[in-house]
Amino acid sequence: MPALNAARMLPGPYRCDAIDTVARGVVTNTAAVGIYRGAGRPEAALVMEGLLDAAARRLNLDPVAIRRRNTVPASAMPWTTPTGQWLDSGDYAGLLDAACLLADLPALRADQARRRAAGECVGIGINLYVEPCGTGWESARLTRWPDGRVTVASGSSTQGQGHATAFAQIAADALGIAPEQIEVVEGDSDRAPAGIGALASRSMAIGGSAVLRAAQALRDLPAAPQPVSVETRHTAQAEAWSAGCCIVLASVDPRTGAVRTERAFWVDDAGTVVNPLLFAGQMHGGFAQGLGQALMERMHYDAQGQLLTGSLMDYAVPRADDLPELVHRSRPSATDANPLGAKGVGESGAIAAPAALRGAVLDALAPLGVLHLDLPMTPASVWQAIQHATTGDTPC
Repeated sequence: MPALNAARMLPGPYRCDAIDTVARGVVTNTAAVGIYRGAGRPEAALVMEGLLDAAARRLNLDPVAIRRRNTVPASAMPWTTPTGQWLDSGDYAGLLDAACLLADLPALRADQARRRAAGECVGIGINLYVEPCGTGWESARLTRWPDGRVTVASGSSTQGQGHATAFAQIAADALGIAPEQIEVVEGDSDRAPAGIGALASRSMAIGGSAVLRAAQALRDLPAAPQPVSVETRHTAQAEAWSAGCCIVLASVDPRTGAVRTERAFWVDDAGTVVNPLLFAGQMHGGFAQGLGQALMERMHYDAQGQLLTGSLMDYAVPRADDLPELVHRSRPSATDANPLGAKGVGESGAIAAPAALRGAVLDALAPLGVLHLDLPMTPASVWQAIQHATTGDTPC
């Protein structure tokens, strides 16, 4: 799945005539690659955004300008990519410009220049990405009780995303009642209909649309002295493509290789946002996970294939003090891919953070001649890259 998603998403939000990809699977004595938040989407963004940054440096172009010049225009939507992906909606140049405005990019660059003149290694990274979401089907059953209460039973089971709050809001809005009058049931095979579950950033686009359709059908039924139920199944006819632009300011201590993520500015298009607080939670949590992938998280094996980071005593994850000030905004565009008009946000942070962070670190180290870094960008790997670029040696 990571290789497939990365290959099909390589064009990202950009106009591209052709792409040739080769994926190679290798079997070793360690654990196989599995699906993780993003599932190939972050890898695609890392490749394309890295290529654009490299081209901008080589051609002496502004990183924002080269992106704006090559985005798929909003007027061209829907757009089919060379890998056969149907981008249903979006204003990518608008997201890029909105993120630059949110970050006050001219002031950010002026501050970067001042700090560089004082000897600091400071960089700015940009990631303009897309995220496909909302495939398959999902079901919902709504029951109206004689006292006016409504039960929403969904086949989409939450793992902490806040479905109960969002589904209650969707049903309440369609039925014209207060959310407090609604009970939401999930993960109970005795009371809820069959479903696929919470995955692939599809809960609102598919599960929420099923709730909306059932609520609309229930609203049209006459009142009755006995319970009245409506069950619907919503199947996506196409993927809804969300998008966003993330700008990160980071600094590097060249003596130790330590990276400090200072500020992040982020504009995201998730279509209809049902609950702004839950939306913000997905943005913050996803960014934290993406930061972990970029800077510290890694499965370490010894020469015999023994996992050395099998517990949280040894496996590094971000803490609160690792996270930057995160300023984010929603800039939705309309989609007809589902009745709710929703797009995904569950994996946006994991897509946004890695490429933006790597771009910022490479920008910070560009004066030292560092042109490439693999993830995670641990202090040791960054320090080694600095030594190799400045002395020509490859430290052990």
